[in-house]
Amino acid sequence: TNQNTDSIDVIYRTTGTNDGILLVQNGVSVICDTSNGSSTQLGNDYRLLQKSCATEIEVLMLTHYHERQVTALSRFADNVMIRQIWLPTPRRDEDRAILADLLIVAASEGIDVTVYDYDVPLTVFGSGSVTVSTPLYEARSVEAAFELRVSYGEMALTYQSAAYGEYARNADLQEREIAEDYLILGGHGPNPHGEIAWIGTRTPREIVVSNEQTLKHLAVTLDTVYVLFPKKVVYRLE
Repeated sequence: TNQNTDSIDVIYRTTGTNDGILLVQNGVSVICDTSNGSSTQLGNDYRLLQKSCATEIEVLMLTHYHERQVTALSRFADNVMIRQIWLPTPRRDEDRAILADLLIVAASEGIDVTVYDYDVPLTVFGSGSVTVSTPLYEARSVEAAFELRVSYGEMALTYQSAAYGEYARNADLQEREIAEDYLILGGHGPNPHGEIAWIGTRTPREIVVSNEQTLKHLAVTLDTVYVLFPKKVVYRLE
């Protein structure tokens, strides 16, 4: 599709349990890896980017830590040019150990590293931003629930781990004064056990539901469009 510097394409790819969010503008790309960080997932992301005429990665952004990310980054970087990697500030001892190993791989591959803070917007494509929320855990979960927000121009898209809304309510997080155009209820992370309800100031124009488990807990809003169980969706923010 034709594109200019007044917009970015946001591609959401899912298997129902693992997700990736890709940002593309005129062949320049950012991978937001929201899954388990395996080389398989990164390879799937990259193949989609090639179809969008992006052949190198400006930024690989990890939203949380997995042990397999170290091996995956080493294998992926041997075959694909990655200019920068953005890694979240670790909050647990196991995350710090993974970060240390990722820094070694990045140095050996000549990849610039930024360690970013949760809940702080990061600039993409000049005037856009990506913000990753602080990960939330509960006693029953080993995976983090989190939120990733992409904004560009007058539009915004939010990806949420399916249980994020439930965990946020349990943690008494305050409602945000924002209005999203698109909401993606992702497949990676803990499964929800309570109701999933959108708490923003405006109902998104479209809600993507990744799997049946998520759909069972979704509080249906009538004044929006639902996309159920897609392998891929593409949105243009401008």
